[in-house]
Amino acid sequence: QAPSRSYLKVEEAFYRMNEWPQPGQRVIDLGAAPGGWTLAFAKRGSHVIAIDNGPLRLPDSGPGWGSVEHLRQDGLLYALPAGAPPVDWLVADMLVAPGRVVSLLRHWLKGPSMHRFVVNMKLPEGSPMAAIRPLQDMMAHHTEFRTSIRHLYHDREEITVMGQRRKTG
Repeated sequence: QAPSRSYLKVEEAFYRMNEWPQPGQRVIDLGAAPGGWTLAFAKRGSHVIAIDNGPLRLPDSGPGWGSVEHLRQDGLLYALPAGAPPVDWLVADMLVAPGRVVSLLRHWLKGPSMHRFVVNMKLPEGSPMAAIRPLQDMMAHHTEFRTSIRHLYHDREEITVMGQRRKTG
């Protein structure tokens, strides 16, 4: 039923994080089209704000599904409205340069805007480590998150960075 093979990437990320979306959780999916990652959350009862100028190709919803709100906007420019509560998940799988991914994640890591994230970074040919190092350096400074940078089985020329906010107290 998934509209793209990227669905398999986010499912593997859940497994690697040992955490799965729950009913009622709030999700921001940046670069959502055609909807593979949105589907992974919606079918578990989450409420997804899918951000992408392109169309979503989701199957008909079934029992226990959450809701999907599709905003036709550029995922790199989307920001939570002022006063909005933190989201449970921020996910992004966009075909953009690695530096744009680092900037996007840096923006979302400021403040308590999210509890978990799964973000893909497409790697350039030739020197992938040059693209990965700024991401590693940035994540090393965000100790409020437990993070992992992995090349998942279903990733092609990309890596996936995953994070969960550490519990306080």
